[in-house]
Amino acid sequence: MAQIDYNRKSVRDDILDRARHKASKWLSYQVSGAEQLVGQVGGISKNKRPLLTLDPDYVLKPLLLDHRGIRELSYYELLNAASHTSGTRAYIDLVASMRERVTQSWIDVVAFSIAFLLQDPVVLECEGRILKAWAKVEDEAKLLRRLYRFVPSYFGMVRHNALEDSQSGMSPPAMAGPYGIEEDCYVLLQDVTVHFEKPCVIDLKMGFRTYEPDAPLEKKTREFEKYPHQETFGFRIVGKRIYIPSHKEAGDHGFVFYPKDVGRSFGSYEGLQDAFVTFFGLQTLDPSLIPSRLKTISNILLKLRSLQRWFRDNKQFCFYASSLLIAYEGAENADVNPDMVIVDMIDFGRVRRQKGGDPGYLKGLTTVSSLIEATLSQWGVKAEEK
Repeated sequence: MAQIDYNRKSVRDDILDRARHKASKWLSYQVSGAEQLVGQVGGISKNKRPLLTLDPDYVLKPLLLDHRGIRELSYYELLNAASHTSGTRAYIDLVASMRERVTQSWIDVVAFSIAFLLQDPVVLECEGRILKAWAKVEDEAKLLRRLYRFVPSYFGMVRHNALEDSQSGMSPPAMAGPYGIEEDCYVLLQDVTVHFEKPCVIDLKMGFRTYEPDAPLEKKTREFEKYPHQETFGFRIVGKRIYIPSHKEAGDHGFVFYPKDVGRSFGSYEGLQDAFVTFFGLQTLDPSLIPSRLKTISNILLKLRSLQRWFRDNKQFCFYASSLLIAYEGAENADVNPDMVIVDMIDFGRVRRQKGGDPGYLKGLTTVSSLIEATLSQWGVKAEEK
């Protein structure tokens, strides 16, 4: 089931209020001056608003107007609550506000307390269920607290309207969706590559499938046909950007872009292996810089394995249509810090509680890890023990 009761207006309003308030600690709720992110590698479509950047180190991700927008916002709020110093308490309070509330009069509370003191078996059974539910949510909070370091920092929700009437100087009114989100609303996130000189990025759509179990048959068929091999490998490549200034297809800044159509062309493990070798640029790199690049790749592998451990422990959440962003410094000089790598989860519009966790995402991580291990092996580096 979805993590929140997003069909209830009171729940949606609470989430939106929290997100607006959080953003006001950093910026005004209505911001201006953001520019389109240069080098976006995933989620690019003529029908979608692009990612924006805002000084000094923010990314504005457009919120979808349908249920995915409010669900994504709520998941960031849950992650943020779980990461607090008061973690479990803050998380439990937020979870309670997102589900159906049961009101009780003071007479009901007193009667319950007296019955509990008298060891009424019916009340004791009810108390036992409450304690079990409390323990379950507490475990959930601890699990998400561990995941927080694999997600870009979240700063709330802002509005940004780049369209302005040339005569009046005023922005046209934004259209509101059915779940309270307007078309100029964005999630305010940390720009994870802001400190990179030449960030090389690959965007992987993770899991066996990118649709939820209750999706219409048409949606399931359309998504499956995009890349049938996803049910085998547990992921597909959505896009990648590599710094290869000597490449004939490199742009003005030295980057080569590979769109999502290229990612859908890999029908074998060997094809994916070649794609990762290309992504890490070892074949075109100056030989003197290869040891540092191999260290970078090893550090990415270590982060992937850490995320794998989380997914092995995860028995509550499934991340349909979520992506994994991997980035490293592609600048070709001796000063590159091989420890500066990114392995972050993004896109949380279809997260739901699901018994058994997310075996598809875990399979994808396992496949990616094995591909990176094979890449290191080709260059004579033995991956560290898991």
